Amino acid sequence: MKKKTSLILLCLLLPALAAVMFAAGIGSALELKTLDWRFVLRGPDPVKDNVLVVAIGDESVSPEVLGRWPWRRAYMASFINIVSRYSPRSIVFDILFTEPSVDFPTDDVMFAEQAETAANVYFPFFVRAEDAPRARGYSAVMDEANRELLEKISLGSASEYAGALFIEADSIVMPISILSEHAAGSGYVNATPDHDGITRRIPLIINHRDSLLPSVSFKAALDYLGASSEDVTINPGRNITVRTPERTIRIPVDSRQRMLVNHSGEFSTENMPLLSFIGLIVDHEDFLSGEEKPDSLKKIEDKVVFLGLTATGTVDLRPTPFSTVFPMVSFLANGTANIIEGNFLKQASPFTDILIILFLGFAAALITVKFKAVPSAVFNMILLSAFFLVSFYLFRNNYVISAFYPFASVIFSYAGITVYKFTGEEQEKKVIRNMFQRYVSSQVVDSLLQHPETIKLGGEKRYLTMFFSDIRGFTTMSENLQPEEVVHILNEYLTKMIEIIFKYNGTLDKFMGDAIMAIWGAPTGEEKHAEKALRAAVEMRDSLEQLQKKWKAEGKKSIAVGMGINTGNVVVGNMGSEQFADYTVIGDDVNLAARLEQNAGPGQILLSEETYKIVEDIVNARKLEPLKVKGKEKPINVYEVYGLKN
Repeated sequence: MKKKTSLILLCLLLPALAAVMFAAGIGSALELKTLDWRFVLRGPDPVKDNVLVVAIGDESVSPEVLGRWPWRRAYMASFINIVSRYSPRSIVFDILFTEPSVDFPTDDVMFAEQAETAANVYFPFFVRAEDAPRARGYSAVMDEANRELLEKISLGSASEYAGALFIEADSIVMPISILSEHAAGSGYVNATPDHDGITRRIPLIINHRDSLLPSVSFKAALDYLGASSEDVTINPGRNITVRTPERTIRIPVDSRQRMLVNHSGEFSTENMPLLSFIGLIVDHEDFLSGEEKPDSLKKIEDKVVFLGLTATGTVDLRPTPFSTVFPMVSFLANGTANIIEGNFLKQASPFTDILIILFLGFAAALITVKFKAVPSAVFNMILLSAFFLVSFYLFRNNYVISAFYPFASVIFSYAGITVYKFTGEEQEKKVIRNMFQRYVSSQVVDSLLQHPETIKLGGEKRYLTMFFSDIRGFTTMSENLQPEEVVHILNEYLTKMIEIIFKYNGTLDKFMGDAIMAIWGAPTGEEKHAEKALRAAVEMRDSLEQLQKKWKAEGKKSIAVGMGINTGNVVVGNMGSEQFADYTVIGDDVNLAARLEQNAGPGQILLSEETYKIVEDIVNARKLEPLKVKGKEKPINVYEVYGLKN
């Protein structure tokens, strides 16, 4: 009865634990990763024909073309002059002009005159906010032209929304006054990253001294739609409604009025209408010389044209779900396109997510209580697979539900109830000792018994180093010797090798006849697992040379060994059946280590490129010809170890 009551409590409490984690934001970085994976699995979702990015890329800032950035502002004036001839809806700069031009002061006048003539140019500003890095060296002086520009774009007063959360701007870094005076519009260009450093959201509205100011993406979209501040209604934490004569658009926002950008994909012409700055100039000059109007210039008509930096090494590149170096100008344009098209990602309410978490966790708990470990694992995997398919289907239809926390709820229920059903503390220690005393040194076993939480009885993904060795020609040798002599040589060899593996805190995975498989980095954590595996392999080779001399003096046959080492992400844990299980590793990187050993000649130690990168400071090695191995489409880089540097 007591056990039954405890199981009922576990069935209720374990899913509740995942719900509490969700409410507290514990593990939110992993939740964000699942969102990124869904973006990648979904693939590109190209924007429609309403925005255009003009990129100042590597080809434009080349010394042989327009020269290194920053350029003279006369180039910016020429850009407005050229683009405005082809009827854009607006021209939006994702470049800050916060200080007067020192070397060419007349450039600012020329720049402002072109903006005044075009009458549709947006000059952005930068906010210093609690979520934004400080812009060192920028002036925060506010003159009359700046104030008038801010008043023109303001969407109302923050005091109208008691209790609403807005990103608070400590100060604002405005364009120089001559540009503010002739700007058709403005907005801030901050796009605050999530706490894991990846940019996924645009704060559509911020609060500065009780004035609600829009992002330049939002402002450009409002003007494109013909909406004024009176047409905008803010429903804090739910949506921002934009009413136009043709339709009503509801933009989903989070608790801080940030829009999750429905990312179009990698930075390419397939996903976002895109032109090169220098390419645009050349096409314009060709058109003026009498050639037919190129398609690139036709693309400008009726578009919101964004200009920004995409060149390698510039400061406006950030990580996004599709790329670690994504140009923010394309991100802002993507946000504008989402608003114009009404193509939004709507996130489920916290209440909906908690219901899903509790339902899946409770279902997993019932399955685990009813079935034994292996069947319940299978059924729970089916449950999770069905959930992830539903989650991905909803995402493809622009609806986002939590993925990590329901997964955690199922795992908590399965793992917690399984552990309760089958193990107690003493039983756990017995399992650990029985499991590892054959594989690791006695010191490691003692450490595991003192800290059993450092291992998991089951599979987990970890970054480890795998080692394989095999005697060359062992079958032939064994056929020519008496069984007793073969066993004696093999035992002497294996005893010495295992002694060295344990010396360097390695874990013996298994013997495979005359072959050895070992791992470093598990079950206990080992920061320098690649280095220790390498040092062990070199010492094993040296020790084998001493054994060879000894065997030769005794008139016995000698042996030679090939070794392979690889480092990578693998699944490690206690695997097998309920009756018999081994602590082992599985995965593609395990197979690669085995392939290296198979291709190693007598006395050779072969390293994968991943391992070599880690130990290159301590190893003397040479790069071999790329090796074609089974299971890999492309040849892999391989290094042969000569010895250690220290």
